Amino acid sequence: KLVAAICEFKAKNDIRYYLNGVYVEPLPAGGAVIVATNGHAMGLWRDPSAVVERSAILRIGKSLREACREADDGRLELVDGRLVVTNAQKTEYHVQPNGEKDGEVTKWEVEGKYPDWKTVFPDECQVGPMGMFNAMYMKMVH
Repeated sequence: KLVAAICEFKAKNDIRYYLNGVYVEPLPAGGAVIVATNGHAMGLWRDPSAVVERSAILRIGKSLREACREADDGRLELVDGRLVVTNAQKTEYHVQPNGEKDGEVTKWEVEGKYPDWKTVFPDECQVGPMGMFNAMYMKMVH
């Protein structure tokens, strides 16, 4: 559900193609940060239970986003080169393959360099339990 919520902040058909994805980055203390931005607003969530081996920009299409939203106990996982939404019993709700099908690219990873999300926050800023937000952009959060 976190990935689906963060997707509201990603760009849609932006020429800066890397902003059309959701960025995940492992944290040194464990867990990961999940980030999306359209260049004007940024959604960021720290997931202490996430297991991420390396940073990546995920291509999250509409059907994958909806699967993340609908899966009550869902997890987004990489299984055999596919992005998969699973539940606690490892039942697959949705599979996003990696490759080409009928000439259409379906790769789960967006190649490119994601902007350094840390530069948005002042050095002395501490993100509290409710995070930081601009009230003008609250309508993006469902």
